[in-house]
Amino acid sequence: MSAPRLDHEMPASSRSSSRRKLLATFLGAAGPLAGCAVDRADPSVLAEEFLTRYVVRSDQAAALELADQHARTLLEEELREVRELRAAGASTERPEEDRPSFLLIESLREAPDSRRMLYQIDAAGESSGRIVLHLGREGEQWSVTSFSFAGE
Repeated sequence: MSAPRLDHEMPASSRSSSRRKLLATFLGAAGPLAGCAVDRADPSVLAEEFLTRYVVRSDQAAALELADQHARTLLEEELREVRELRAAGASTERPEEDRPSFLLIESLREAPDSRRMLYQIDAAGESSGRIVLHLGREGEQWSVTSFSFAGE
């Protein structure tokens, strides 16, 4: 089995197409999560909460609360794209049973204040791809600093 291709290793046209496909897959009804307490001292807890907000609930605005640096920029871009899709009449409703799920595949401690975590994403009972999260810590607070979708 070959290693997944990270988003930054793909040609720009493939990256854009891949992101749009996954965005369409994950676009769904977002539940209100703002203000939920998250244990930011534990990178695993933070990563799972980020994925719940971003992947499962398609709530980029709530995921922004857990993001910094490049991840924040990516989420802000997606929020603009989602607004455009909704303005064009795209449906954002998805039945609860069709919401994606995620499974941790690999977690690497790159440095004392840095983690890289690879997750498998499943939607409607089928593999939809993988997402790589990069987390960083300032003081005792972890945040998602970057993420990318990996090809299979």
